[in-house]
Amino acid sequence: MPGWGGARVGAGKKPKSLAEKTLHGTASIKEQRESKPIVIRGMDVPEDLTPEECAIWRRLAPYALEARTLTKATAEAFADLCRNRALMLRFAKSGAEAGGPNHRGLLQRVQSQMKDFSLSPFGKPIIGEAPKVEDPFAELDATVN
Repeated sequence: MPGWGGARVGAGKKPKSLAEKTLHGTASIKEQRESKPIVIRGMDVPEDLTPEECAIWRRLAPYALEARTLTKATAEAFADLCRNRALMLRFAKSGAEAGGPNHRGLLQRVQSQMKDFSLSPFGKPIIGEAPKVEDPFAELDATVN
């Protein structure tokens, strides 16, 4: 048999982002100086959306921009989310199709797309507080002082 195949692509610990380094207090001064402030700009609503879909875009886009999941590259997928959500709401309002297989399928698709843009809860915070470091010798220090 030939060798073991060598190092695997993508193996090993992934480097931390500047935000994670800053949170943990391990960002160097050079990295902090070189970092540029992040400017979040609004994105134009695509022209091919209906007024109902545009309203959904305007309501959800600020949250997706804040989460940095809405970019020029993902704008078309976000437009699909707006179209599907508008269609899902139309199904919900119609008495005959509400709760039917098409409506349930759209519900699942919209929920998945909402998670793609970090617009749905994941059950835990995306960036939490830094863990507090407890001093194991605090009790001993108190008796000395």
